[in-house]
Amino acid sequence: MKPRTPQRKLSTGTGVLSEEATVTTLMQCIHDLDLDDNQRKRMEVFLFQKQQYMEYFGQNFYLWLKLQLIGELNTDDFEKLGELGAGNGGVVNKERHKPSGLIMARKLIHLEVKPAVWNQIIRELKVLHECNSPFIVGFYGAFYSEGEISICMEYMDGGSLDLLLKQAIRIPELVLANVSATVLKGLAYLREKHQIIHRDVKPSNILVNSRGEVKICDFGVSGQLIDSMANTFVGTRSYMSPERLNGDHYSVASDIWSLGLSLVEMAIGMYPIPPPDAAVLAKIFSIKTPGSASAATPSPTSRSPRSGITCHFTSGCYFLLLLS
Repeated sequence: MKPRTPQRKLSTGTGVLSEEATVTTLMQCIHDLDLDDNQRKRMEVFLFQKQQYMEYFGQNFYLWLKLQLIGELNTDDFEKLGELGAGNGGVVNKERHKPSGLIMARKLIHLEVKPAVWNQIIRELKVLHECNSPFIVGFYGAFYSEGEISICMEYMDGGSLDLLLKQAIRIPELVLANVSATVLKGLAYLREKHQIIHRDVKPSNILVNSRGEVKICDFGVSGQLIDSMANTFVGTRSYMSPERLNGDHYSVASDIWSLGLSLVEMAIGMYPIPPPDAAVLAKIFSIKTPGSASAATPSPTSRSPRSGITCHFTSGCYFLLLLS
């Protein structure tokens, strides 16, 4: 039998969580969140599943975390059920955690970095345990083994919006309105409750499920992970704001830039930078260009829903900026 490779445990530090901070306490605090009845019920179901997962180790969730038992997670405990997606940054599989029976999405990231960087990434990921929101993909745990970090997340059976975009060509405006509202609420939650900037908003990090829920994932709780991937995989820079690309100081405004760019891409069906020529722009936006009579001008009726949606989106972005 092949000897098992030692795996790194998640270091939690001290003073992060109190003894009373249990899943039961979180369930009691759900009413403080701005949720409707359906969202509250789904949140309770997720927390209950999370508690079941931790009880496999004979501990409640937060005591389990404080005792650093996340190191018990290992590759042998997972059964691969299929591949959900792959790219420069790694691969995401649909897997079953055999001891608990839970279906998860397991993201494997391989980076050629120094051990100290891996240690920092693992330490930073501990904050994911404290994020419980209907607008954020749930987190079960993370571990490091054989040059890869595994991040175990809530399984979203609808996949990511970049994959849906390939099938749909364009995503309808009313759907994008729901997407933008949900993402803004998720970004506001991260900023207001955890002082976190996402830093990697893009279609592939916006997930949906068959219940119609939209959630964001891979937010920048680990700045080291985001920066390491950006330095290694050029594609992850495509949605970065100018100040990030220039190496300047950035704020939550950079997330709004990335969200806006993502929404434009999903609306027109193509990545908008670098810009297409005038003829292509006219076709995309149905506008007239000098000497052209073929481009149709939208009627006032078709414009009215857009202006209302745009106002709500702008208000949401402004609120997010106020939080910073």
